[in-house]
Amino acid sequence: MDKKVRIALLSRFDYANVLSNWSYAINKHLPDAEARSISFKPHIFNYPIKHDYDLAKITDKFILGKAKDFLINADYVLFSEEIYPTAKKSGVLNSIFKILSIKNPNEIKAFRNNKIIVFHSGSTYRDSYEKLNDLCSRYWMRLYSPDLYRLSPMGKNDRVIFPSLHLDEADIFSEAEVIKTLSARKFGILHTPSNKKHKNSNIISKCINDLAPKLQDKGIIYKEVSGISNQEILDIKKDNLFFIDQFNYWGGLGVSGIESMSTGGIVLCSMQNTHQNVFIKFSSNKKPIPVAYVLYPDQNDLKEKIERYIGLGDEKLLEISLKSRAYYLDNFSPKATSYAFVRNIFQEKE
Repeated sequence: MDKKVRIALLSRFDYANVLSNWSYAINKHLPDAEARSISFKPHIFNYPIKHDYDLAKITDKFILGKAKDFLINADYVLFSEEIYPTAKKSGVLNSIFKILSIKNPNEIKAFRNNKIIVFHSGSTYRDSYEKLNDLCSRYWMRLYSPDLYRLSPMGKNDRVIFPSLHLDEADIFSEAEVIKTLSARKFGILHTPSNKKHKNSNIISKCINDLAPKLQDKGIIYKEVSGISNQEILDIKKDNLFFIDQFNYWGGLGVSGIESMSTGGIVLCSMQNTHQNVFIKFSSNKKPIPVAYVLYPDQNDLKEKIERYIGLGDEKLLEISLKSRAYYLDNFSPKATSYAFVRNIFQEKE
């Protein structure tokens, strides 16, 4: 490829830092592509990877000019959050255009060529997914979302795209570390809700309380942690083998659960039976995801799954833990997600 493909990633403040992490991963692992994350609000959490252009913090006209130049000449534009029913209008796009003094979207190469991708995830998409699926199919080149395995009509141009996580090498366990730490970590169950209501943390806590005598007999300690930095959360995950992600109607494996998998964590979360087949379809190695499925709203199933997993012997726990780490490396690591991201971009709309 003679010229690098430019990819602009636009957001309000970038939920879970996914777009900034994609930018980092693409620039690090793909020599034929370059990306920039452009946001008009600083992130509310202290993530190690920052926005390439945080427009709320920039007063230097030269830097603003660089951000505008990259966006105008981008071959592809991906934007997240908000789509309104009127064609090709978005609160995110309008805000960024205003800051960068872009009066007409057709000033941007990607808009002239209709190379615009919409990224949706989280509760915003889940609450309005039918409308957004329809809008994306009519107005945009492609819809990306990690939530598509649950909510999408799975059209030819929809893509289940796994989020990229930026983790320092020290935060990703080696196989030897998984083996070495198992005997100590198996006595810890962790839950780290950023939003207790969405995760149904109260129900999770109730189930843990019901199991308290059995947990105490085994010396297992449950921790619920929130309100601290992402790095502090990562450090705590290294000490706890079992991780409960969420227990709700939409369910699914979230960013926090994926982070736990990078250490060989054994993740429990509510997911529907059909999800496994879709994960097999879109994973790089076509293997089942080693996550403990819990059927919402069956609280007894949640308790039974917790009880079953804490009752497994070390040999079986190690087998699951190693599979969890391997699945992370194959599907969620920066290298894996950057290749998948660009590979899906180059597949023209059908």
